[in-house]
Amino acid sequence: IDCVDPLPIRALSRTDLGDPTLPDQVTLVDPRPTAGSPLLTTDRVAPNDGFFEPVAFRGAFADENWADGWTNTARLGYFPAKPTVTVSADITASTTWTADTIYELDKVIYVTNGATLTIEPCTVVRGQPESSPGAQDPGALVISRDSKIQALGSEDCPIVFTDLFDDNIGANPGTPPYDSPLNALSLTSQWGGLILLGRSYVAFNTAGGPDPARENQIEGLTASGGLGLYGNCAAVYDPVADPAVCDEDDSGTVRYVSLRYGGFNLSPDNEINGLTLGAVGRQTDIDYVEIFQNKDDGIEFFGGVPEVRHAVIVNPGDDGFDYDEGFRGKVQYGLLIQGLPGSGADKSDLGGEHDGGNSPDSSQPFAIPTFYNMTYIGHGVGKGYTNELKDTVVKFRDNAGGRYYNSFFMDFGGAPLLIEGGATDPTAPNTSGERSITAYPSGDPLFPGPVSDFQLELQDNTWYCIGNGPNVPTGDATAFNGDAGKQYYDNGAFTNPALDNLYIDCVDPLPIRALSRTDLGDPTLPDQVTLVDPRP
Repeated sequence: IDCVDPLPIRALSRTDLGDPTLPDQVTLVDPRPTAGSPLLTTDRVAPNDGFFEPVAFRGAFADENWADGWTNTARLGYFPAKPTVTVSADITASTTWTADTIYELDKVIYVTNGATLTIEPCTVVRGQPESSPGAQDPGALVISRDSKIQALGSEDCPIVFTDLFDDNIGANPGTPPYDSPLNALSLTSQWGGLILLGRSYVAFNTAGGPDPARENQIEGLTASGGLGLYGNCAAVYDPVADPAVCDEDDSGTVRYVSLRYGGFNLSPDNEINGLTLGAVGRQTDIDYVEIFQNKDDGIEFFGGVPEVRHAVIVNPGDDGFDYDEGFRGKVQYGLLIQGLPGSGADKSDLGGEHDGGNSPDSSQPFAIPTFYNMTYIGHGVGKGYTNELKDTVVKFRDNAGGRYYNSFFMDFGGAPLLIEGGATDPTAPNTSGERSITAYPSGDPLFPGPVSDFQLELQDNTWYCIGNGPNVPTGDATAFNGDAGKQYYDNGAFTNPALDNLYIDCVDPLPIRALSRTDLGDPTLPDQVTLVDPRP
């Protein structure tokens, strides 16, 4: 190809160094072929011999710049900045977001009308704050019922949802305040979050039994046309023939996705969670997801049966794992690290806040999810964080059940476990205490297992360094004021052997490889975790 012909790659710029004896230095290059470039065609394909990849283009690049993000070349700015596309309209037809473009959500964006939003690995999505003070219109992404997200990140190329200025992406270590754990503490509530809505069961005003037609509006948002509703399986499935068909609903895939600095405060106590799952079905694939410094909960489940693996929640402004309205799904491999998003303006609350039905508590189906292999790291016990109701590892209330197995909880200043009972009876009807003595409903199609002795039980778990001074979990039948005249009881109030677990005192060796905290210089604030190796 002659020099006078069009450049076959997308961009090349050189800078004259001011010395006629020296070549002009390349300072910007996009090595990918242009549209129609002769580099995109070849009669020779590399052999598929286990080493070469049989690709049909010339040069090192096709449409993807595999050198971007992780190389010093990229960090120094040799590659052109990615263009930004502002997303300001709902997505009503299937579309793909590609890694060579940054997508900026300028308000709450709904994927609706049965559309599928596919997001390529390495794609960055940024959410705007509200457009003006009081507008309450932060950037957020909502996958409405019957639509899907296919967020297909990878270990080497995750998808990042973050605020407008986060540059700690790929191999770039970031500039302040995105460059270190302590600097980044100032960041939270910068945009909304990610919300998936499905058609599984919701325990809301369903005391008479599971109602496949029941639906509800997701918290934190309002939308016309039913875009923010979840539930109502009966509208598209036949639950009469098979009640469990509702649970097979599919909202898509969220894999290797990092959600950072979200949780915009729409109004007092009305923030958006990092990841919200409303009546999501088990065919939805959620694996390797991070929620970093969200102002509200890390993940909140509203009913449904989603199954989540490899979830990392760091410095949430409220609870780590929260569920309501009859959540019956599964979670395995979850890491929670409590902290102080907003540099102390917020403080992580409970490790797990677990609620049952809504209006009334006896609404069905009952919340009986299963958690295996969870690690929860609290604020520490060194500064007297001993509020049993606020610094608790796990709290069950409002008739919630649930099972924890093979899990590890450490450094919480409050109670290891609180289970809500009645005003005087720990196992009063329609309380979580009753769930702890009631057999698992084997044979019910809405509860396919794993089967357990009770609807609420914790077995083969380990608690380390819980409570300030004498460890709380030695257990007495202490009652703490709960909601609406009810009481919370610690594990000593129950004779159920399924609640027996291993407790390790603070003076014993640390059972994980490393944990370091930094004193923030304020005696009213916990010391912030700044380094952790959670492996045994």
